[in-house]
Amino acid sequence: MSEMKDERGNMSVLLRFSTTSSPISWLIRTRTMAPVSHVEFELDGGWTFGARMGGVEHRPPSENRGQWNVVRATYPKIELAYEWATRNRSHFGYDLLADIGIGFNEDWHARHERMCSELQIEAAEAVGAFLLNRRIKRFQVWPGALLLSPALQIVGGSNELLKEVKPNA
Repeated sequence: MSEMKDERGNMSVLLRFSTTSSPISWLIRTRTMAPVSHVEFELDGGWTFGARMGGVEHRPPSENRGQWNVVRATYPKIELAYEWATRNRSHFGYDLLADIGIGFNEDWHARHERMCSELQIEAAEAVGAFLLNRRIKRFQVWPGALLLSPALQIVGGSNELLKEVKPNA
């Protein structure tokens, strides 16, 4: 994938928190009591980078359309976190066992695999941007918990989902 940069050579990177009407999305939201079931980096032009069932990789806009409700957020050093993740985690698989382990409060984390929220926390920490209390273990965090981080600035999204995230907005 070619880098998506604006006329000044800057790349716009956001966190994209999302949900769909799929049974898996419903199960994650129900199990975690959260309004979102997924998080990944979103780049200019609709490209995304993150951990999904196919592994940690870039995905074109065509794979990001459909029934997605989205909340977008940013934090200091997000561009550095994205660059770190693409350099260091592009070859990793999706950590399905860690995802299932959350439901049992167990660390079934695989060394060379990541779930979506775990990848985001790891990338942020690698560049010195701490999104959560350091005592919380990465394997215990799901997208809805990450969305509550005081380090994040919500910058837009679907009206329906924004009402759940920011009820007084």
